[in-house]
Amino acid sequence: MATTADFAKRRTFHTLDGLRGIAALAVLTQHYALLLAPIRLRGSYLAVDLFFVMSGMVIAHAYEGKLRATLTPWRFFGLRFVRLAPLYLMGLALTIAMVAGALVLGRSEHWTWGSFLPLAGMGLLMLPNVTPSTHGELYPLNPPAWSLFWEMVINLAYALVGYRMRNAQLAIVCGVAAVAMIVLATMRGSLDHGFRWDDWEMGLARVSFSFPLGVILYRLYRAERWRLPAPPAWTLLLAVAGLMALPRMGAALDLLTALVAFPAICLLALGVEPARVRLYAFLGAISYPLYVLQIPIPSERIASAILGRPAVSLAPYSGIAITIVLLGVCWVAATWIDPLARRVLTLLVLRREPARDPAAMH
Repeated sequence: MATTADFAKRRTFHTLDGLRGIAALAVLTQHYALLLAPIRLRGSYLAVDLFFVMSGMVIAHAYEGKLRATLTPWRFFGLRFVRLAPLYLMGLALTIAMVAGALVLGRSEHWTWGSFLPLAGMGLLMLPNVTPSTHGELYPLNPPAWSLFWEMVINLAYALVGYRMRNAQLAIVCGVAAVAMIVLATMRGSLDHGFRWDDWEMGLARVSFSFPLGVILYRLYRAERWRLPAPPAWTLLLAVAGLMALPRMGAALDLLTALVAFPAICLLALGVEPARVRLYAFLGAISYPLYVLQIPIPSERIASAILGRPAVSLAPYSGIAITIVLLGVCWVAATWIDPLARRVLTLLVLRREPARDPAAMH
């Protein structure tokens, strides 16, 4: 068994990386439902809750000691901004180009220059939609970015006060958020909410439960106060995929998955590493770009243009081919584009020698 000192030196959690990748692929099956039919994980929206738990674990591992020592909350927040911004901005730029092109050609059915330009400006600053418009999403130009908004909110709260809070205090936050999730999910029938302004409270409740719980679980594991027998890493990946593949039967299954199953799986994942890490490293690398780029990249349109017919007519084979190509694009983005962009953005935003952010996102 690894000691606390040994664990503190670790910087890569390959099983968590694998879980992130599986969750991002699950989200893809929802967004590409027609292209991949009948392949679809209908509970993929629960991936966000999994992302938040893992984020709490990894952030606590990477930064709690530094925040207690010399790292200021604002520099921490700057590091997180630098970590998340490049690929988000890449996806936003693609959407801006497509919408602007449609407006110039007079082919846009859902946008006007008056509704588009303010949202583009706020989006470039990673700010949510706060202007009156017909678009009710927090991030209409890149809808998956709504979870990044709540990620940044909870990251700032953690850097300001959360890292100093005891486990009992964080548990109270988790308890209040869990009650809110239960009430809201019961009222609305599921946890598939939080990405629009008319259901923003669900997003706040989900992140306020999962992220602090991730911090608590990591602390318990680090202190060797809670050790569970760890199954093989691949079984945890299958468990996550299986939970999201189950038919949706109302709020009860969503709540059981988000409040109990996912945290337990993440805790188990801390205690096991795969024998061969290449696949897990790949899944971890492509998870964030896949999550944030899958909608902005017009994969279906490009494929239809190449095929000379609607790509959906060849589902699921066209969807599988598109997914393979998209994974390659995401690997290039994660391996080459993102590191370079982060180095440049670090110099611009933090005005110091580039500092690596070891905490991987969802």
